[in-house]
Amino acid sequence: SSGGASSGGGWNVPTASNRQSPIAALTDEVRSTDASPATRATPSPTTSSQDAAVQERRAAEAFTGASPTLLCLPSPIAPGEEALIFWACRDGATQTAGEAFTTDGATIGVARVAPAADTTYTLTCLNTDSALSDTASSCTIDVVEPEITFIATPTRVARGGTTTLSWDTRDTVRCVLTSRTHSGFVREGVAGSSVSPALYADDAFLLACEARTGARLEARVTVDVE
Repeated sequence: SSGGASSGGGWNVPTASNRQSPIAALTDEVRSTDASPATRATPSPTTSSQDAAVQERRAAEAFTGASPTLLCLPSPIAPGEEALIFWACRDGATQTAGEAFTTDGATIGVARVAPAADTTYTLTCLNTDSALSDTASSCTIDVVEPEITFIATPTRVARGGTTTLSWDTRDTVRCVLTSRTHSGFVREGVAGSSVSPALYADDAFLLACEARTGARLEARVTVDVE
């Protein structure tokens, strides 16, 4: 038996290639969360220096402890696929440090990554103001390798005989088993075993699965009737 990505058949299953890009939708969200020092409340020209200090302190306290925005999209992905990391500091930080990715010190930005295995990314927003603590957020990108194992036992039967169909999968969310000649034979599940209908002619069975990444995988077995 074998499994692989395919776009054939009548299924309407989303694939990795037709995912909607998150860039446009998230750019405004990330930018709207930026709270650089320039966005802090500033006193009006008529405010005394003492009142200005109070307003500045209140603004600092309001931002203290606000976790940064950090998004890892999409997840999960297949080996070799790329993902994006969006980040923005929310507490008036002046620079950043990234774990498992590079921020170049920017307090808002996007980075492209291609992890080979499950990876957790951490952003730390660094503050020079002693009134503000450094803050951090993490997100994880899962890397999955969908796989199907599908067998028929036996693969040759006498006329009117049956076979047992067994399957197991990895990193899938839905599977459907069908017969080429018996339209009423339908089984569902990411793993299972089922006895076929009585066979009076050669038949082929199809196991079609949706992977966690949205891709479609298929495996087929043929049973001969003597």
